[in-house]
Formats: sequence, structure tokens, C-alpha cells
Amino acid sequence: MINCRIIDDLFETGNCKNYILSIQCSLNGFSFLVYDTISGKFIAHIENEAVFSSPYELKKELELRINSEAILNQTYKRVVVSYQNMRFILVPAFVDTEDNFEKILQTVFDKESDEHLASCDVFDGARMLFALPNVLFSMLSKKYTDCIFIAPPMPLIRNGLANCFLQPTLFVARFSDLLILILFHEKKVHFINQFYVKNDTDCLYYILNTASQLKLDMKTNLRIFGKISRKSVLVSMLQGYFMNVEFASTDKRFASSLSTNDGHEHFLIPQIELTLCE
Repeated sequence: MINCRIIDDLFETGNCKNYILSIQCSLNGFSFLVYDTISGKFIAHIENEAVFSSPYELKKELELRINSEAILNQTYKRVVVSYQNMRFILVPAFVDTEDNFEKILQTVFDKESDEHLASCDVFDGARMLFALPNVLFSMLSKKYTDCIFIAPPMPLIRNGLANCFLQPTLFVARFSDLLILILFHEKKVHFINQFYVKNDTDCLYYILNTASQLKLDMKTNLRIFGKISRKSVLVSMLQGYFMNVEFASTDKRFASSLSTNDGHEHFLIPQIELTLCE
């Protein structure tokens, strides 16, 4: 079932070598976004929400959709992929071998078979270790040459480090059953964690518990990303605890023909940032 399919008139298959394709996926669906590096516009968005029982089932459906969409069967300038799950961890930069990756991840998470381990630099002195199903890694790597895989929090970190927050600012991002919280202050990451959530009550609990543990007061800025509705119970409750609850907005440097006027611009920003990750 297609939830969203928007293709701008500017899209030309002959120009795909000037385009960047991003793929954001999880066991709750997948989304494709295309950015034209020449015009500086996002010119295609295809999104499907679904529930998959396993990474293999996701891989089959994702492969089917890619093969059935002409615009996805092209050679792009760059393809960036993020698999949304909880298997990521921030570590010192000197951790740089796959043997160490596996040992560290297994001290934090239960071991999973058939997964691909990877890492990326975050900022000086720190890197992100993350894992994704090998069936997805293999399929997408074969489909798109030099495919880049990005840890789930990296698009949010990219957005946060591009700003200088004079007041502590807590990023709140929800991707279906995944909640990511990141605290920024003065161009530094002070805290990052992820939580499995089922509903708004779960989200509120983890946000308030994190604020308490970090001794954040009501003047702390909250910036909302991802699938959190402006009219949700969660937002209403947060506004009762924090003075400044704001929704992220698109960087004005990047025009988008996909923008909407329904107040849900923040839904797409994590993937916009993913598309621009290098």
C-alpha cells in the first residue's frame, strides 16, 4: 500500500547522476527521498507504512518496491540508507576494528545473527557503532554501487551540530516504535539515548525521566522531529512541563517542492538531513 507518492515535474531520469537518493527503513515501513543537487530541491518522496515480521520480509517488500518504481532503478550520484533500530552506541574514536565493534555491541545488546556491523565518525573523539540486518545490507549494496549506511541518530546530530543553542535543547524524535533523545548545548552533544515505545504515554515517561536524570528545568528547549502530531496528547502534556516546545523546520537553504502547509513539516526533516549526510 502506497501512503505517499510525490514526484516533481523537475525529475528527469537522465539527470539522476546529479541526484541523491535516501532510503529510511524499519520493520514499520520505508521511505525514499530524492534531492537534486543542481536545483537544490527535494523532488521525489515515496513512503509506505507497514508492519513486517522480520528483516527478511522487509527486504522482500523493499526489493519489490524498488524494482517496480522506474525512478528507483537509476544510477544516482549517491545513495544514503538508514535502518531505524536501537542497535547503535556512541564510543570513543579509538575503537576502530570490527572485532571491537562486535564485543562492545554484545555488552550492550543481545547478540543477533546475520547482521552487518558498521561505524561512522560523529565528532572529534567519538564515533557511532551500529548494526543492521545483513539481508538488507547485501541487497541494497548490490542494487546501488557505493551505497552509504548511516546510524539512525546521525541525521539528528547533523542538524543539532549545525546550530548553536545557548540554552540546553533536547531533540525529541519518534520513528514509529523508536524514540531518540539527544541533548545539545553550545554545539556539543551532552546526551544521547534511544527507547522502544508503544504510545504517547511511553514517550512522555522517557522524556520526563531523561529530563530528571539530566537535571533539566522547564526552561529547557524541546525540539520535535519525526512522526509526532502537533495535536497529539504527547505534545499537549509536554507543553505543561516545558516552556519552549517547538517543531523543527526545514533549513531555508534547501528549497523543497514537497513541503506541505499542514503543520507537519517536522515529519520529514530527519530524512532530509539523512539525504544530505556524507
